[in-house]
Amino acid sequence: MKNLKLFFLILVFGIIQAVFLDWFKVFNVQPDLLLLSMVIVSLGNDRGHSPRWAIALSLFAGIFKDIFASSWGLNTFLFPLWSFFIVRLSHKISFDEDIVRVGLVFVATLVYSISCALILACSGKIIPFGIISRIIILGSFYNVIVFLLIIQIYTDRRTDRHG
Repeated sequence: MKNLKLFFLILVFGIIQAVFLDWFKVFNVQPDLLLLSMVIVSLGNDRGHSPRWAIALSLFAGIFKDIFASSWGLNTFLFPLWSFFIVRLSHKISFDEDIVRVGLVFVATLVYSISCALILACSGKIIPFGIISRIIILGSFYNVIVFLLIIQIYTDRRTDRHG
C-alpha cells in the first residue's frame, strides 16, 4: 500500500511537471518534481520501504521524465543510480531532520544537474557556460524551495490528522 502511494506521488508530480510547471519558470528554470519524487521515494527506505522498490519507483520516475523531456534515456539511467546512492547513504546518515533532507535535495539536484551537463557536453552538444551555471545554481535553489513547501504541506496534513 505504501509503495502504491509513492507510485501515485510520482504519477501526480509527473503530470504536474509536464502540464503546469511552465507557468512557474524563473529565468527559464522550473523545479524538477520528478527528481524530488525520486529523492522522497529513496528516503522512504527509512520508513519501511524496500530499497528495491525505491530503485524501481525511481526507474519509473526516470522513464516518465524521459517520455516528457525527450532526453533519450538519460533520466532512466540516472534516477535509479541516484536512488541507489541515496538508499546506501541513508544506511550511514540519518535523514530524520528536515535540514538534512533539504541539504540532500540541494546536493542531489546540484550533482544531477552537473552530471546531465557533462553528459550533454560529452555527447557534443554545446551549451554556453552561463546557461548551464544558471540552470545548475538556480535549479538547485528552486528545488529546495519547492521541497520545503512539500514538507510544510505534508507536516500540516499530518498534524491535522493527529492533532
